[in-house]
Amino acid sequence: MNARPSSLPEPSTRPTFGDDAQVVLLRDNQIAGALTALVNATASALFIVQYHFRPRFRPHPEMAGLLAALLAAADRGVAIRILLNHPHPPRRWTPRHGALYSRLKHDNIIIRHHNTSEILHTKLTVIDAHAVVLGSHNYSEPSFRTSKNVSVVIHSPSFALRLLNAYHRIWEDADNGPG
Repeated sequence: MNARPSSLPEPSTRPTFGDDAQVVLLRDNQIAGALTALVNATASALFIVQYHFRPRFRPHPEMAGLLAALLAAADRGVAIRILLNHPHPPRRWTPRHGALYSRLKHDNIIIRHHNTSEILHTKLTVIDAHAVVLGSHNYSEPSFRTSKNVSVVIHSPSFALRLLNAYHRIWEDADNGPG
């Protein structure tokens, strides 16, 4: 057995996610269906942090289903907050960003962009402050259909709250997107 690299932190003697944790592994073509099901089950709040969230003009069924689930959740009164990486010059607000804004135009959906020079490469979704989806999947059709990715669903209120607290400041400092 190889020795643990010295650069890694010492393992904790306490559970990493809390005693309440349940973890489910999602691979490749499982993510869109799992996200849609989780959004459909959301009762009060959804917090999404994504490097890319880009629906096509004519989205494939997986993306169309997720967009429809987000709008249905907003119609139910779910507060949806989406934090995206900021497109820096020479990038501009592209038609794909515009497509996201136009497709998710709803009073209960707020989309903001990270506003520093650092890249926000996180792929995170927190559902009702009790479950987390964390991994390598972007909210994009290539990620849903053709990329090799892995993500996990972690059912743990204590872990979900830790992540919400960690991203609260970034959310508060973020831009509100195109005017």
